Amino acid sequence: MTMHYLANVPSIATERGINFYTPHNHVAVYYPSDGSPSYMAYDFFRDGKASHDKAFFGSFADAMDKAAEWLKRAEPA
Repeated sequence: MTMHYLANVPSIATERGINFYTPHNHVAVYYPSDGSPSYMAYDFFRDGKASHDKAFFGSFADAMDKAAEWLKRAEPA
């Protein structure tokens, strides 16, 4: 379900990771690097305010699940 949801969210891939944009949030999933051996999901906004929440994961799938969760949570009811 996560990949189906994220496939329909506008995104931009960079060498650092993937940025997902909705009208209500911006979330990024960053790839592991020399300075950080884990995947990182980064939530830029929460309730219309800057959030900067981040979470680290050992797998890409887990990081994408968290990204989808944050994006879905920001959607209006």
